[in-house]
Amino acid sequence: MRNRLALLAALLLLLATALAVPGCGDAGGPANENMHVATPTSPPASQADAQATAQAKVTLRALFAAWEAKDAEACATYLPAYRQGPAWEFEGLDRVEFGAIKASPEQIKGYLTNGSGSATGVAREDVACFQANATFFYKPGYQGPATEGEAMRWHWFLERDDAGTWVVTDWGY
Repeated sequence: MRNRLALLAALLLLLATALAVPGCGDAGGPANENMHVATPTSPPASQADAQATAQAKVTLRALFAAWEAKDAEACATYLPAYRQGPAWEFEGLDRVEFGAIKASPEQIKGYLTNGSGSATGVAREDVACFQANATFFYKPGYQGPATEGEAMRWHWFLERDDAGTWVVTDWGY
């Protein structure tokens, strides 16, 4: 199961990267041999931002897939060390459903000044934020930390490390 999730995450990352790079997947015909095509050494900031956002979103989707599969080991690959451990409480969880993932960059300033980002000292360009609802359903007789069946409007924060890897560092209202 873990290998399937890792393969799915890798494929999603590859797809997101291809979609974010200009020219990949476009239907344009062959370039005119007389036409000069500039090859920039680095992408423009907006393109780089879009690519980074797409990569962070792939990481978040992979965490959601691992969480839905109740695979604590796979979840751990998308989290920093301080977020791993018994807090997952999969034993009482029947299932969890996640809503659509929407970029929520307006939340980043608060994360950097008052949230976990203020403790880690991460740079603004290495933070992504998304909003996606989480709805928890529990096994009979189990009282979970969230109200069962209630879609909670959660924000998900990710940080990119020096190697370019995104991890989900914080989430909540």
